[in-house]
Amino acid sequence: MKQFLMIMMLSVAGAAYAETWRLESENLLISDSDDASQRLHLLGVIADLPSAGSKAGLSLGSWRFDEAAGTENFDVLRLSYDWAITEKAAVFASLHALDGDDWSPMLASIRGVHSFSEQWRIEASAEKGIIDSVAGIRQKLGNETYNASVDWHFSEQWTVVAALMSMPIDDGNERNGGVLRFIYELPQITGFNLQTRSKMLKSDFNGMGYFSPPVLQEHLLLVGYRGAAFNASWVFSLLAGAGNQNIETEFDESIRNELYYLELNARGWFNDNVGLESKGYCSNTGGPNLGAPDDSYRYCSLLFSIIGSF
Repeated sequence: MKQFLMIMMLSVAGAAYAETWRLESENLLISDSDDASQRLHLLGVIADLPSAGSKAGLSLGSWRFDEAAGTENFDVLRLSYDWAITEKAAVFASLHALDGDDWSPMLASIRGVHSFSEQWRIEASAEKGIIDSVAGIRQKLGNETYNASVDWHFSEQWTVVAALMSMPIDDGNERNGGVLRFIYELPQITGFNLQTRSKMLKSDFNGMGYFSPPVLQEHLLLVGYRGAAFNASWVFSLLAGAGNQNIETEFDESIRNELYYLELNARGWFNDNVGLESKGYCSNTGGPNLGAPDDSYRYCSLLFSIIGSF
């Protein structure tokens, strides 16, 4: 509760300097075929501040986890701050105060992006989070995640994206790895592209209550599309493909599974005042802390925000 009060005081102190306001309802819905689910609902305001390119947000809500092992709930208070330093550089920061029955952690994140030119872009982030499963919450497992990535648009059609990740976990485990993507824009068909995505993660051990095999590799071939509709008031993107996942277990076993992925993004305005931003995807493998693929497993996630600008 002290964390909630501290963030509320910071928000009220900054509210007097706001110039314009927007309302935002943010919702995250996750479900899998093992009857595990997450529900995050936040309602808040976003204020444009007098300093050029900056805005702050305050949101309140709840975060619920349901699994066969039981249910865990948090009340959530979030404070966010975005700063467009220049046209090419920006910083995004947030604080989350979680209030649960047995655990009330404070989470935080900061992310910076910089575009040196049309060819080069870098991004780096640091985040204090939790293992988002019922078992992880009951063990009070927090984590820290550090990411760095480089985008190189080296020709009119080709872009390569390379990213590195490190995640120390409170139980002593550590996950390290990276992602490599190649994106080819099809010149013959406007809006379409082909992508390859390869990911490797290595963990010190397979954690209790979350998915972290010693070695995890994924390779996907994807087809993407980006386009606009309704007089360009809406922008859509679609990404779909298949590949394989290879897992090396702590027993020196190697497991190979087929993998599929489908993603849909939409952003636009219903009218002059109400808009939507959304991202949904389904796969036969879980999130970072849940599930390996098999013939019957399904994992779907939908994140959407309804925005009111007045």
